[in-house]
Amino acid sequence: MIGCGNVRHAELLRVPLSSVDQDSAGIGRQAAALGFEPGPSQGERPRPKTILLPPKIVARESTRRQV
Repeated sequence: MIGCGNVRHAELLRVPLSSVDQDSAGIGRQAAALGFEPGPSQGERPRPKTILLPPKIVARESTRRQV
């Protein structure tokens, strides 16, 4: 079983939940940086921008094999 978001208390559950860490702090930093960028000139259309922040798997007991 695996969760999404890597919530703060996932390791404290009865069976610690593995999770996909979406780098929430990195998303916030990128959003703030975009807010400080100058906008398009008058009459110019805004250009779309793609920013990829790679997720990572945080493996805990919920995905470990029992032998």
